[in-house]
Amino acid sequence: MISAAAAMTHQEQVVHNSTWEVKFQMLLEFQATNNHVKVTQGNATRLLYSWVRNERQLYKKDPKSYDPVHYKKLTDLGFQYSLNKKQTTFI
Repeated sequence: MISAAAAMTHQEQVVHNSTWEVKFQMLLEFQATNNHVKVTQGNATRLLYSWVRNERQLYKKDPKSYDPVHYKKLTDLGFQYSLNKKQTTFI
């Protein structure tokens, strides 16, 4: 089975990476304003919240095919890919 990233044309991959970087910049702005990356439905724009939720789902679906550069950038900020249901805050 071919991964979604492998099936993309070069141009599609460039657009995908550009879009990811825009969303990542939104997360950096959120962090600068809030001093954390605990993005929840109540404290972020719908777009940022949806992107964060999607990144978690992509990683959970297949951690081995998740972009390692994206993984490093997010984890360097303190982003967590799995949520502990016992936590009172979400990252």
